[in-house]
Amino acid sequence: MEPILKVADLSKAFSRAGRDAFFAVDHVSFEVQPGEILGIVGESGSGKSTIARLITRQIDATGGQIFIDGQDITRLRGRDLIPVYAKIQMVFQSPADSFDPRRTLGDGICESLRNKGVPKAEREAKARALALAAGELRREVAHAVRETDLFEHGDGGFTAFLGADLTVKKGQFDIIEYVQRIDQMERLEDET
Repeated sequence: MEPILKVADLSKAFSRAGRDAFFAVDHVSFEVQPGEILGIVGESGSGKSTIARLITRQIDATGGQIFIDGQDITRLRGRDLIPVYAKIQMVFQSPADSFDPRRTLGDGICESLRNKGVPKAEREAKARALALAAGELRREVAHAVRETDLFEHGDGGFTAFLGADLTVKKGQFDIIEYVQRIDQMERLEDET
């Protein structure tokens, strides 16, 4: 059976002016078969994130190879990566870390859809529909916490609408978690 992911002798060296290269990843090899789960464990600075960035092609490898479903993706660039991105993605420990505060959510949604070959008009329509759905969620959350002073603290805001686009601030996730905790407490009270 062919592995869905194969990393062979993968290395990544970072150069520093006037110093020898530092290997963050040094000749790492592993395979992941269909149905398997791989966890990469190590101390801070041991190269876990660098391996993930190499596999997702955010940075180039110094040596070795990366195979996704038997295809060598190690040196692919630009449009050649579009079919690969349909198979792999980064999953952040904190969802808020995946947002770029300089860009709107609409920009990010459109970029993902563009990478999958979705035509411009269709991706903009989908981004608008998601922004409207997020606006409805915002109203529901705001209604749920209207009796509190939650909006007067933290990063100063929940969301900002810019036309049909939506920019999300980190506080959104804190508020949603807060509302979920309130909901859980109310359900517990109802049960007793």
